[in-house]
Amino acid sequence: MIHVYDFEDTLIIRIPKEDKKAFRVAIARACNVWPDAPVEIKELHDLVIHGRPLQDYASQPVFTKREELPPEVNQLLDRPSVSKTDSKTTKKVEPFETENKEPGT
Repeated sequence: MIHVYDFEDTLIIRIPKEDKKAFRVAIARACNVWPDAPVEIKELHDLVIHGRPLQDYASQPVFTKREELPPEVNQLLDRPSVSKTDSKTTKKVEPFETENKEPGT
């Protein structure tokens, strides 16, 4: 069980050894579904998963609205989708994937 100790100027989270793996999975999943997470959350993720921050997130631009994105990114987002659906299996076929691959390729 996770224990949280909330002091006036500090928050301490204690994760027992048997819950460490589940906690790491939860942090990783949370960050994967929150692409514009605050810097502190991204750093927490790196600390929990890797033991140290992997990037300087504070110096990276944060885009929350489409109009804030660079023009070249908006051009990519505006391109029509070239994916198609295979009618037999309803499996989505990605643009660079071929339907009849040779074995070993």
